[in-house]
Amino acid sequence: MSGMVSYLQENVKVPLLGLPFKRKKPALKSFHLHTTLRKPIPFSNVQKVENHDSQAQQSLSLIKDPLWKYVCKEVAHIMGPSSALKIEGIQLGDLSSHDHEALLCCPTEEIAQFVQQYSFIILGSLQNYFPNVKDLKVKIN
Repeated sequence: MSGMVSYLQENVKVPLLGLPFKRKKPALKSFHLHTTLRKPIPFSNVQKVENHDSQAQQSLSLIKDPLWKYVCKEVAHIMGPSSALKIEGIQLGDLSSHDHEALLCCPTEEIAQFVQQYSFIILGSLQNYFPNVKDLKVKIN
């Protein structure tokens, strides 16, 4: 098979028949993308995203506890800036090495539900510093 030439080249002889084979070139088809396939983002939506970013940055800057600030930044990085606004007002309580849990004090029931729903993300960020913490305990103030 060392004498065979790739059949993709022009004017290649078919080894068994010895007949010239001319590969047809594909016809170029021009097409236009319709503008309806990709709509521009409305300016008001861009403003909302920028507003969420600035509100999230402001909210994160007000956190005094460096560990909790790190956790909140990680949550915002993973879930987006609106999540930083949802966990605003939460305080990191005691970390129990005996019970392997961390206490989070939430100001409202809605925030407590959010924390419970996404506890695996918060817990993952906490475990970077405290690998023995296996559970979150939520307390509503």
